[in-house]
Amino acid sequence: MDSCPRCAGRAVFKLEKCGGSHKVGYYQCEKCALKLSEVMATNTVANEKLREFAAVGWKRRAEDWESSHE
Repeated sequence: MDSCPRCAGRAVFKLEKCGGSHKVGYYQCEKCALKLSEVMATNTVANEKLREFAAVGWKRRAEDWESSHE
């Protein structure tokens, strides 16, 4: 996973329950807690798929962040 565009810390995947039938997966920087990508899905979606979608979102938003803070 790419490093954080704000502080160059490491982005880690986190998974949380969201109600009875949904879950949220996202990448967040360990160092500064920046969260650029969050994906919600039903519990029937595999955790690995949620991780893949969150990774794509993090990468896109990190690129946007970097270009807007140059």
